[in-house]
Order: sequence, then C-alpha cells, then structure tokens
Amino acid sequence: MKKDDISFDEFVKVKNNVLYNEDCLKAFVGEAYDNFLNKKFNIGAFLLTFVYMIYRKTYLYAFLTFLLCGFVFQKFEIYIIFSIVIGFVYNPIYLSFARNKVEKIKNKNKDKDDNELNDICSKAGGVSVVSVILSCCLTWVILNIVVLVFIIIGLIPHYKDIFDLIKKEMAENNTSGEVIENAYISSTSCELTGCKVEIEGNNEVKEYILNTNNNELVLAASMYVNYVRLDLYYSDDIIEGYKIYNLLTDEELIDVKDETDLRNRLNLLEEGTYTKELKLEFFRQTTVFDRDAGYILCYELDFVDSDRKYTMYYLGDDDSILENNKTYNVKFELKINDDKEDVYKIILIDKIN
Repeated sequence: MKKDDISFDEFVKVKNNVLYNEDCLKAFVGEAYDNFLNKKFNIGAFLLTFVYMIYRKTYLYAFLTFLLCGFVFQKFEIYIIFSIVIGFVYNPIYLSFARNKVEKIKNKNKDKDDNELNDICSKAGGVSVVSVILSCCLTWVILNIVVLVFIIIGLIPHYKDIFDLIKKEMAENNTSGEVIENAYISSTSCELTGCKVEIEGNNEVKEYILNTNNNELVLAASMYVNYVRLDLYYSDDIIEGYKIYNLLTDEELIDVKDETDLRNRLNLLEEGTYTKELKLEFFRQTTVFDRDAGYILCYELDFVDSDRKYTMYYLGDDDSILENNKTYNVKFELKINDDKEDVYKIILIDKIN
C-alpha cells in the first residue's frame, strides 16, 4: 500500500497500527527484545537448545528440537554443528512466533486499549523458569519409563528362567531322595536354570539334571576327588541335594559356601611358595612329564603334618638325605592344575632330625 493510494487519515492509522504492534511485540518478548531484533546469534539457544526454547515458551519448537537431539547427540561433532545452527536460526524463528502470537492476541481483544493489550502480551510471552523445571522432571520420568519398558521387554522371554533361578536360590539342600555315594561328575552342560550332568557312581554312568541350591559348589567338589567324598541325592533323575565329606577324616563338611571355603575347610593352600616342617612318611622313585623336558626321573615324597598329608615331587638326584619318619624343613611351590589337583614341587629340603 502506497501513501498516494490512501487518504492522509488512513495513512496515519496504518502507521499507528505498526507502532502499536511494535509495542505489543516488545511487551511479548520482554527485556531481550533488542537482542532478538539486532543480534544474529543466540548464545542461549546454542548452549541449551530445547531447554532454552522451553524457557522462551516456544514449546512446539522445543519438542521437535528434543527429538532431533536424540538422533544427533550420538556423535558429539554433529551435535555441536546442530547447536550452532540452532543458535543462528532461533532469533528469526522466535520473532516470527512472537508476531503471530501478538496478532492473535489483538484479534481476540479488539475491545482492549493499548495498556491492557501490552499486559496480555507480556503475560503470554516472556520467559518461564517453572516450565523448564517441570519439563526437566517430565523428561526424567519419560526416560526412566522408556528404560523400564526396554528392560521388561528384554526380560519377558526369560521370565520363566528368572523365576526358576529365584526358586532354585530359595531352595534348601534336599537330602531325602535316593543317594549316589562317592559320585563323580564326568561331564556337564550348564544353563541358567540348571545343568545336565553325567555322573559316575553306584557302578553305573548316568545322566541327571543338577538342580541343587549350590550347583557351582557341587561341580567344584566333584573335582577334588583326592580330598573329598561327594554324595548326591536325587529324585526322578534330578539331583536336589548333596553332602561333602573330608576324605581323610570322613567328617561331613557342613554349610560350605563356595570353592574357596571348601579349600579352607580342607586346609588346602592357595597357589604360591611355602615353607613347612613336615614328617616324611615314605618316598619312592618315579617319573613325571615336563612340557619342556619330557619325562624326567624324580622322587615322590609323602609328607604329613598335624592336619593333612602332602605328596610332593623332588627333582634332585641324591636320595641320601631322604629317610622315612624323619622331620624336614621343606620349601615348596604349589600349583593347581585344570583337574583341581594340587601339584607340589620341592625347591629346597633340609633334614631337621
């Protein structure tokens, strides 16, 4: 519209309307009006992206930006570029948003004077700290719900396994069924809910389901054939209970928690180097296999102390210091092989009496 096409009174009316809109826009935007109008880059939008948009009450743009952030945040470099773009485009977007809002407010409040419209625009626009706090809380709740849903979806296919596992952990050691004395587990195939095991005992080899309250301990105890006797109790080919006995004393080992506890109860040492005063019961010449040297000649010595026996290997070729029923100061190295057997190698031996 040109000035020549309208009367002077109409031109003044249009000009006043523009100024009037500008006042409402200032009231809507607030103290940052000049920054939005004159600056090309918005540092708040760059640093906080959708959080800043919520702060400025542009909720739809905040929601869309939040969705985009979920994709671009996977790579930090892309997220930085995305944030820079937001910093450059947000001012013109916000001003366009504000003008549309002001126009709608004017159309709905044609009977209001200038001051009343400015008050309405000020309340409709500006900033909202409460919205930021509420949106952060809502985002936290939504994220937790999403995580919970994914966890539940992931667990649904295994709910029966989990239930059976909990049931197994709560079960007691049932020793009321038939017994396999001095059982040896020759092979295993374990899953979450139990193990299929092949057991040698009672003059037969048979497959069972191992479903005790401590399968790991049972499997470990079966490997210590030189130190324990393992009795297994079953019903309908399901092993439900066990008893472990010290092979040397025939004493039942009660309330054993795990393999480490079992070794402690049997007075078995951990791998390492030790020095002990031991009484030599018997020695004999034998051969052992060494990976580097092959079969080598050595002596096998049976020692005893107050609580247990030790069978050790002495690689020396002089047996003149060896004498039965004599006490020795023995320095030895202990290693545990794959079959849970303790292998003792004598490093130094001195006769005491």
